[in-house]
Amino acid sequence: MRRPGGFLHVSGWTIAFFTVCYMAVGLCGNIRYAGHVEQQLSLNFDMSRPTNRVAVLMYCLQLIPTYCVVYFCAYEASELKFIRERGIERHSLEHKRLRPKVVLLRWLGLGTSAAIALVVPRFGDYIGLIGAVATSLAIYILPHVAWLRECRAGKPCGTVVSVAVAVFGVLLAVVGTIQSVQGMLDSAASGSGSSLAGA
Repeated sequence: MRRPGGFLHVSGWTIAFFTVCYMAVGLCGNIRYAGHVEQQLSLNFDMSRPTNRVAVLMYCLQLIPTYCVVYFCAYEASELKFIRERGIERHSLEHKRLRPKVVLLRWLGLGTSAAIALVVPRFGDYIGLIGAVATSLAIYILPHVAWLRECRAGKPCGTVVSVAVAVFGVLLAVVGTIQSVQGMLDSAASGSGSSLAGA
């Protein structure tokens, strides 16, 4: 970045912004559709309203760049770790020779994840279970733990807020996991009931 000295300040504001946004969306969704929240909040929308159709379309469109960005970060980190362990310099001739294989592996990863999502029944239940833990870690817990480790000195107010948010993230992960497992059990039970009724 242009001013490395301001990294901690920027990261603090970024963490606060995303924490507030995610908490607001989650709380408002649960308040609006209390007791009847679908796997994706957009599934609760009344699709007879044009505004809701536009909202769902925009949500689907934003998934495309999000999917690419998330996968890019994961692949980039994995590939850098791989070449460093083998003593290969980044952007070296040997690294460039590996590029076709790297691209192929990325496409295989994308194709495999897409195939799993299409083939596995009610794949959203599994994503919900993974997301209950991973999302809480990535949004509420790890950023604030990192902030506490690096810059809590002399900032008691920020320390209290970060600890509170991290604890909230832990509670969210626990409750989300329980709800996801319960939803999977209910889905399995209803599926078994439907099969028996059909028989």
